[in-house]
Amino acid sequence: MKRYLIFALILIGFTSTLAQILLMRELAVVFYGNELSFGVILAGWLFWTGVGSSLLGYFIERLRKPIQVFVFLQILLVVTIFAEIFFIRDIRHTLGIEHGVMIGLVPMLLSCFLVPAPFCIISGFLWTLGCQVYTGEKKELASQIGKVYIYDGLGDILAGVIFTYFLVYFFHPFETLFYLFILNLSICLLITRESNHISKWLIPLPLFALLFLITVGISQHVPDYFQRFSQKFQWKEYNLVMSKDSIYGNIAITREENQYSFYESGLPVFSVPDKASSEQLIHFPMVMHPDPKHILIIGRGVSGGLTEILKHPKTKVHYVELDPMIIDLAKRYLSQEDLASLNKCQVHLMDGRLFVKRTAERFDLIMVNLPDPATAQLNRFYTKEFFKEVKGILNPDGVFALGITSDENYIGEELKNFNGCIYKTLKEVFVSVTIVPGSHLLLFASPKQGILTDNTELLVQRFMDRKIQTTYFDKYYFPYRLLPEKITFVKQALETYKGPANTDFYPRAYFYDLVFWATQFYPSVSIFFDWCLKINLLAITALIVVLLSGYLLISKKRPRFSRVSTIQASMRQAVIPIAIMTTGYISLALEIILIFGFQVLYGYIYHRIGMIIASFMLGLVFGTLWMNRRLGNNTSAGIRTFAKIEFCCLIYSFILPAIFLLISNLKTQSGIFIGVEVLFPILTMMTGFFVGAEFPLGNKLYLKDSHQVGKVAGLLYGVDLFGACLGGLLSTIIFIPILGIFQTCFICGLLKLASFILILRMKG
Repeated sequence: MKRYLIFALILIGFTSTLAQILLMRELAVVFYGNELSFGVILAGWLFWTGVGSSLLGYFIERLRKPIQVFVFLQILLVVTIFAEIFFIRDIRHTLGIEHGVMIGLVPMLLSCFLVPAPFCIISGFLWTLGCQVYTGEKKELASQIGKVYIYDGLGDILAGVIFTYFLVYFFHPFETLFYLFILNLSICLLITRESNHISKWLIPLPLFALLFLITVGISQHVPDYFQRFSQKFQWKEYNLVMSKDSIYGNIAITREENQYSFYESGLPVFSVPDKASSEQLIHFPMVMHPDPKHILIIGRGVSGGLTEILKHPKTKVHYVELDPMIIDLAKRYLSQEDLASLNKCQVHLMDGRLFVKRTAERFDLIMVNLPDPATAQLNRFYTKEFFKEVKGILNPDGVFALGITSDENYIGEELKNFNGCIYKTLKEVFVSVTIVPGSHLLLFASPKQGILTDNTELLVQRFMDRKIQTTYFDKYYFPYRLLPEKITFVKQALETYKGPANTDFYPRAYFYDLVFWATQFYPSVSIFFDWCLKINLLAITALIVVLLSGYLLISKKRPRFSRVSTIQASMRQAVIPIAIMTTGYISLALEIILIFGFQVLYGYIYHRIGMIIASFMLGLVFGTLWMNRRLGNNTSAGIRTFAKIEFCCLIYSFILPAIFLLISNLKTQSGIFIGVEVLFPILTMMTGFFVGAEFPLGNKLYLKDSHQVGKVAGLLYGVDLFGACLGGLLSTIIFIPILGIFQTCFICGLLKLASFILILRMKG
């Protein structure tokens, strides 16, 4: 039975990671691809897994038939994923929020945190139970726990690699789950056949279920039915035409009469036909330049914008779109005129940021037609670094145009910070910046004075001279949008913003956009965000120093009472769990930093999330294997090794910002390949390596003469996961948006410095 049990442990890791990837992608569609949801999902995932591992782990010793429970839970594990995906696809209806409407921060946080709970509690308990079943009565308990850790990690790695390079291209979620169910049933069947501790009547049950699933699933296409049914259910208020997953996100198309609306990861992108929006989107920027000939448009050109640009005389257009599936699907619903315009332009199917970095072309006009910076992926098109890159490919008299959500009549504090941050960032790069007020604030920038204008007569004259035929946009639109009192009101509000500019690794506009939409639903949360803005690195450093000093003082002071002596003994015994918890904290914090960093530099984490998780688990396995070979009975040597790992953790946290800066300068095709396929996987592996190396050593030092494997493994696994949960929540919600990526790395380094000092004191 032992060999089948090993396969079962690997399959638990495989199932857990596939579930994590699938649920993250499903929730990303609900929450418009916001990386904040990724961080909260990971934090919730680890929290609830910790609940299942540590709290329920105390009951393992009381189980009379652990193998029977193990088999039952492994089957239940996959069933739970089916139920959770159905629930996620109905979550907007549960919250009472229509598609295309931004979901408030509170519902998003609660949903991402709570939805994985059933699966994770079962998974955590199953892992701890697996330790108990696998170790049995063996003496080398720490190394045996390490082996379970390795088997679980191997399954995690396989899931990440297979999903990234195979499943994501050929299978939809329910097909993946269908075959995953068959794998789990098969291994459970093999275990039941070999075990002497399971009643024989259980054997036909998984066998029958397995045969039933294979027969019905293959012959009747059950997974396809589940997929279509759940998608129709997800969009039940709409006439859903299709919903497809590309490697960059989910694309859904709905129909209302003769108009087709496109959604990408739940966020409305464009509609066809929508001539009114296309005309307003294009012609204002076009007439802002005296004579635009060479034009670059990033995003939303396929919906009719290209047709409007080509109405201007002698124009040459470059159109950049990241996801080729958007264009392929849109072609089915475009008019003949829009299809012809698309064929007349140079279409670049790549990341817009990467195109701007690498192109040798120079442009008269560059338009960014993307949604607000509600995600780290979108924020990278509103940063100081991107504006500098745009300025580098503009002609000296060129114009840069973009638009964001605003208001021309009332600008509250949250909206002022959001608009003002982007306005200030533009002004730090370009010598000339002007605005056109409205619910969609237009911002224009130029590297040369005298190009931009708010002179209504001049703009109308340019528009009339070009003899452009439009349906909705006409000369009367200019004086309506350019009322002097509106321009003065909005500009004064924007110039009162005194905060920092928006940068790649300090995504302040991303935070302000989050605050703005959160306060639309729950105005009272503005108090929380006002408090967050007061957080700084000095205050965090002082807090860590105070906590460390208090701990050292209490644990060192000579006790006068027996109760104090007991407390001191407990505090000394807690050093290993504290160190494990801080390692868990920085492991998820750094993993989220790497996710955000990948988005900032490359912008397609939806595709690579499986590989990042696999790289982390590969590092974890290497770390555990490395440590398992070095476990001995010398406690002093073990503590020295533990201290060395702690020191490596703090050094890694401090140097990670410098590595990010190095990667950001890799702009060639080979450099990008090295960054995506080599450096980021290595960085993620290193994060996992520290966790994998510390965990079995921590178990060895903490177990000593104890044989309560389930209890000790559950405790340390639990504090590891709780620390990771805390790191995920604080880093995602507060530290990265408020302090930026680099200072968040510094906080991780400070935490490991504190635990390193505790380990050195323990060694002494």
